[in-house]
Amino acid sequence: MTLDSFSEIILILACAWIAWRTFKQTDAYAGIGLAALIIGFAAFLGMVRFSSFADASALIKGPHQFASIVASVSAFPILAFSLARPKSPIAMRIAGAWWMTFVAAGFGVALVALGFKLWAQTVPAVCALWIGYSVIFTKAGRSLPRILGFLSLLLSFAATLLIKPDILIFGIFSKTQLLHYFLAIALVLLALRECQSSKSSNLKVN
Repeated sequence: MTLDSFSEIILILACAWIAWRTFKQTDAYAGIGLAALIIGFAAFLGMVRFSSFADASALIKGPHQFASIVASVSAFPILAFSLARPKSPIAMRIAGAWWMTFVAAGFGVALVALGFKLWAQTVPAVCALWIGYSVIFTKAGRSLPRILGFLSLLLSFAATLLIKPDILIFGIFSKTQLLHYFLAIALVLLALRECQSSKSSNLKVN
């Protein structure tokens, strides 16, 4: 196992925990859960791609790149929307979340296929600003974990944009690893309220 592959495992575990906690609450936080599932699936393919098995890595490279594009153009919009409009049908119901994800993914993948490759970078950046506005400037969405999650999300983007592929931070972390670690932290902190709410609700039922 490579260090890049290990960082993907951390991201997978974070996404799996979020999806489990949110979907367990009778799909009341379906938007956040679905975003985690999409990102987690891309991370799973990345784990295989960055593994020490050369044959598997070569075979999975294309699917991983495609899944990463889908995650960029669909998971971040549904995550941002769910944080900004937590009581909407799109954020709360599986059917609504799938509908928005399908439209965003289809439109985004089509644009990238037509040559607008910057769309896959523009969408997450715009969604990050939307998330930042929701968790900092709106009273309903504001909380310390979410603000820290937003900052971690910015760090994940900064690692992607500013660090060169051959540079190791502190002599250990590559840009790919930092992206995965910061993104995992960001997702957990941004979804922490919903995951804790799910836990509290389950305890009340029991």
